[in-house]
Amino acid sequence: MSRIMLLSYLISWLALGVGHAASGLAENADDSNLQAQRGVAIVDSLLSENLHDEAVKAARFLYSKFGNYPHWEYQIENRLAIALLRQGEPELALPMLENQVMNRLGDADAHRNLGACLLALGRKGRALSEYQQVVELEPRNATARLEYGQLLLDFRILGDAQEEIQIAAHLCGDCIEIQPVLARYYFAVGQPARAVAPLTRVWKETGNPLARRNLLKALLESGQDQAVLDLLMTDSPSDLPLDELQQLVAAEGRLGGTENSLLFVSLLGDGGDETQLPASAINDPLFWGQASHNLMNGGINAQALVAVDRAIGLAPKNVAFRNNRVVLLQRLHRYDEADREWKTVLTLDPAREGN
Repeated sequence: MSRIMLLSYLISWLALGVGHAASGLAENADDSNLQAQRGVAIVDSLLSENLHDEAVKAARFLYSKFGNYPHWEYQIENRLAIALLRQGEPELALPMLENQVMNRLGDADAHRNLGACLLALGRKGRALSEYQQVVELEPRNATARLEYGQLLLDFRILGDAQEEIQIAAHLCGDCIEIQPVLARYYFAVGQPARAVAPLTRVWKETGNPLARRNLLKALLESGQDQAVLDLLMTDSPSDLPLDELQQLVAAEGRLGGTENSLLFVSLLGDGGDETQLPASAINDPLFWGQASHNLMNGGINAQALVAVDRAIGLAPKNVAFRNNRVVLLQRLHRYDEADREWKTVLTLDPAREGN
């Protein structure tokens, strides 16, 4: 059912229900059950379409009309609470969900919904116990195990978290949903290199940008600079955000490379085409300072000077940039300029006198 059709159906049904209520006409049990059943189905459809405001309105109407019907009371209250929770009003949903749990202690879904509500309210301690109840009631529920494992990670109960994640992975056949949580566990225990494989799988199978960012983090933290470069170079540099461009030239420098730095610098100044440069990096001194440093270490001195001049133009009081400029000018036998630059360095940092 399309969203427009669903809303039209809801409005028509609500109008019919209000009309019946206002008329005072008697309804037999079968009619009431049928009307309640249709109303619950509509609320479920609205929730599935993420039409939360409409779901709340429909559930409230149902509750006012059928809330005292023993067969429908629990179902309608449950829908209303879930709709309120998804609408962003967990404080209104909480008493209903607590009532659900009190009246149905053995219902895993009731505990799970209450746990989600408590999380939304920031009450992680109580939420943890609710999710533990879910796992105890449905020990072969992979989703419940995974959610419980994530909460245990939040509390840094790492051994129990690992066990729950492993059980969840076994139950779901090592499904894709497990992988980012497994990676999170490896980050938590200080093993970023082991997070690479699950995050690589998520990135390749889903294209999720967050998985890519976390994969980059895992590669950086585990010192896999070539893999960092390979990942970043799968996209055009013009599409990379500034922090990733900085990471690109930094990783290249740690590997002793110059290829990308030289390409970027070739687009500067006379004969270059700065419109081809990544927009985010054009005015970033750290980017150009690192590119210059890479080229200086590679002995490509003239281009390194072009890059450091751009960096100094953007951050004129950066002593490290100016010190590198002194070195480059000396290598290029421009000693008078190097002397003048060195005086500027000493003005900015007198402690370097005698170096």
